[in-house]
Amino acid sequence: MSGSLSASERRVADAIVERPYDFLDWSAADLARESATSGATAVRTCRRLGFSGLRDLRLTLARDLGWPARGAGPKSSRRQKPLVQELFEDASRSLAEMVTKESAEAFRRGVEILAAARQILVVSAGPSTVFAQDFVYNARLAGLGAEFWPDVIMQTLAASRLSKKDVCLAVSASGVNNLTIEAAETAQSSGAKLVAVTGYRLSRLAELATVTVVADNFDYSTKSQAAINSAGLLLMLRGLAIATVGRSIERGAGTARYLDDSVEVLGQFTYRRAAGPANGSTK
Repeated sequence: MSGSLSASERRVADAIVERPYDFLDWSAADLARESATSGATAVRTCRRLGFSGLRDLRLTLARDLGWPARGAGPKSSRRQKPLVQELFEDASRSLAEMVTKESAEAFRRGVEILAAARQILVVSAGPSTVFAQDFVYNARLAGLGAEFWPDVIMQTLAASRLSKKDVCLAVSASGVNNLTIEAAETAQSSGAKLVAVTGYRLSRLAELATVTVVADNFDYSTKSQAAINSAGLLLMLRGLAIATVGRSIERGAGTARYLDDSVEVLGQFTYRRAAGPANGSTK
């Protein structure tokens, strides 16, 4: 394979081979800088080597190296920083890499389906429910017909009453929660479209869905990837809510007036300061 690479591509490959543990932390820009090439060349080289992109190569290499599960890798190759600084730096890099051409297209299709729905039923169970509730809060605030039942039995019952004019939005970080899948299957049986938001591309929920929006970046070089993936899931759902409202307004669904009214109500109640001295004094 190396014989078929161009000179610039060989520099990229050499940089990875010579500093594999450092590569686990590099973005495309970092790899380009270390190999004296461009970001496009760095990504193209990963694909020439048989991977879908930089992330795919980094994940495969991390697994082969056993990083960090077995404590592999020289500690000198990683800068010593406060944990909170490492977390936010890792999050900045990882979150940006979650948006791919595929996920952006799935996001667009999901918005089109959600904006055309008569009603949006959101189903979720377990830790992912907090993300589902955040979507519904923001969607209802802007006038979308969205609902979420905390009780999973009620979710399945509500799903059974949907029609082909409705959409079920299934939220599951794992994509394999049986309770969420049961509600999603019930919604499909009722004729509703299914939009899934998950952290696993290869999951049962993704297989079922009309459209699957994936927020994941399983980078073994990152210490807190689980927390970062949760942030990605929240951002993806918040984005869906914002974009769906915008698309509904474009469709002339009468959401704009409701949005103005909702903002006024929100200002009156949600952010209203409690009565009392401004300086916190009890006198």
